[in-house]
Amino acid sequence: MPVDRVGGVVRRGDEGDSQPSPPDPLSRLRARGNDGGVLSTIMKSLMARVLYFAYGANMDTRRFRRRCPGSVVLGRALLRNYRLAFTRYDSHEKGGVADIVAEAGAQVWGALYDIDEACLRALDQYEGAPQAYRRETVRVADDRGVEHQAVAYVANKTGEFAPGRTYLALIVRGARDHELPEEYVKSIEETKTHP
Repeated sequence: MPVDRVGGVVRRGDEGDSQPSPPDPLSRLRARGNDGGVLSTIMKSLMARVLYFAYGANMDTRRFRRRCPGSVVLGRALLRNYRLAFTRYDSHEKGGVADIVAEAGAQVWGALYDIDEACLRALDQYEGAPQAYRRETVRVADDRGVEHQAVAYVANKTGEFAPGRTYLALIVRGARDHELPEEYVKSIEETKTHP
């Protein structure tokens, strides 16, 4: 196929006239053969982003932005066949901390973020991975019903514990930040808390 001057491929229309395709923005760098590392830097940054499903206190936008300033909120998401539970005690949070537990027919709503490697490392440290939590890949559906694979932190369970009031309030605030279904938010609010 013929190629135009800026690197786009020429397409032929039904009447035989030629129209150039949109130029590839990196074609000039490739044509020069020396991108000064720009191309590899761009490719690494694009490849280094992952989707992260938050279902607990990391839904709280203010708290999460401090931990991961480069994150992008993509919207709410639904994890099917899991339930929200509090399966680890955390002395800092003064009670149980959030976890997802497999359960047929159950649902966990949460926030879907696009994060970079630096954020993932910060989350590993915050979540105590791999000792307290471990990363797992889960399949979540966005509001349009499109499914995505995302990283979620799953607790290395030690029991069932009532969450502290302040910690549960963070989860509720995050659920409202992301406009999770009201019925789901109310079910979180009704969770028995540790005094």
